[in-house]
Amino acid sequence: MEKWPVAMATQEFLENCEVHKGKKFALFCEDHSQLCCHTCDLSHRQCSKVTPIANTTLSASDDQQLSAEINTILDQLMKLQAYWKSNLESLQVSYKKRL
Repeated sequence: MEKWPVAMATQEFLENCEVHKGKKFALFCEDHSQLCCHTCDLSHRQCSKVTPIANTTLSASDDQQLSAEINTILDQLMKLQAYWKSNLESLQVSYKKRL
């Protein structure tokens, strides 16, 4: 979070556990591919690989997959933006014709 400026509310949402309000994520369960707070850790005792987030890194394939997913979502957002822009322009033309 230090590299990119984000709103404080967004940062808190991304860093805090949804299940245990007010608890920050500190661990990553590789068995479930899930972020965990220290309270969540209790339900992951049987998991084989729960590590501190600071010690967790993405493999090259994970990094490539994540990048591909981000690009797909970005493309979808750009198409939605173009769609809504077109709709707005169409509404503005219709409105001017009715005047």
